[in-house]
Amino acid sequence: MKKLLLCLLAGVMSLTSCESSDPVGLADPMKWSMVPSGLKNGELKVEAKGGSCLFACKNYKSFWINSVKEEGEYKESTSHKEFDGGWYLVKIEDNELRVIINRNKTNASRSFTVCVEAGNAFDEFKFVQDAAKQ
Repeated sequence: MKKLLLCLLAGVMSLTSCESSDPVGLADPMKWSMVPSGLKNGELKVEAKGGSCLFACKNYKSFWINSVKEEGEYKESTSHKEFDGGWYLVKIEDNELRVIINRNKTNASRSFTVCVEAGNAFDEFKFVQDAAKQ
């Protein structure tokens, strides 16, 4: 009986004395091996003619779309891997995020923001497209 009590006491002591160097719930930030050359502080300026860009995450094998905001307003989505905003398309395959932006034929600039998630790690990219030159 004493041996059992000592074993239990030693087990409890070993569990309570452990500390984690990584706080519970925090994940490593998403790191990118490929980003568009014009990306500054999470924002990319896009010419009125449109274009496409590719992001590749190097520390997560997969991630998904957490949210999309257009002109500051959240948009409804039915998929966490693809979002069609009408004038732009966001698509995720494995560890790659591809964004395609159509030509802006209006006389107003426009913008949208994509928030991506891998578990408890998040990142956000904003795209600001120039107005058409009249």
